[in-house]
Amino acid sequence: AYEITYGDWSSDVCSSDLADLLIKLARGSDITRVRATVAAALGRIQTPAAFDYLQLLAQNDADPRVKANAIESRARMCMRCQQRQQHRRGIAP
Repeated sequence: AYEITYGDWSSDVCSSDLADLLIKLARGSDITRVRATVAAALGRIQTPAAFDYLQLLAQNDADPRVKANAIESRARMCMRCQQRQQHRRGIAP
């Protein structure tokens, strides 16, 4: 009942709006699974708000699963950012 499926989202959805919605969902929840799922989903949304919230979860959430998902998602975001920069410069990944 608390599962977030991000694979079916429309490409029309603004990623910053989506990130804001997910962050509100996680902040309003005391359910670990919701926070862990949001942390995993935010790694696929390239916004400053998503990155900042993932950093907050990685540092402050009491549950190790939430922290692990937040750390993994932040790393995924950084890797994608580096790949985009290399692509723009014409450097093969």
